Amino acid sequence: MGAQGSGKCEHQKLKPYLILQILQEKTDEEHLLTAAQIAAELDNMGIEAERRGIYRDVREINRVQYAGKRLHHPGGGRTFPRRYGPGP
Repeated sequence: MGAQGSGKCEHQKLKPYLILQILQEKTDEEHLLTAAQIAAELDNMGIEAERRGIYRDVREINRVQYAGKRLHHPGGGRTFPRRYGPGP
């Protein structure tokens, strides 16, 4: 595998943060991204991602944001809709 492979693994740890950044910059209530589109954005950054991993990361982002709102920002903040999961 070499240095490139280990670099990818190191950057994989940043994946949830990068997903949050992508969602904050490229989505709003009317403009959503699919898991495939998020995976493509991550691929452009050199990060490998599968849909299941993206779903898991979005659930975790929402969980952490909910806890943050409850503890620090009552009534504020933004959660990302479950529509990032499989389509209808």
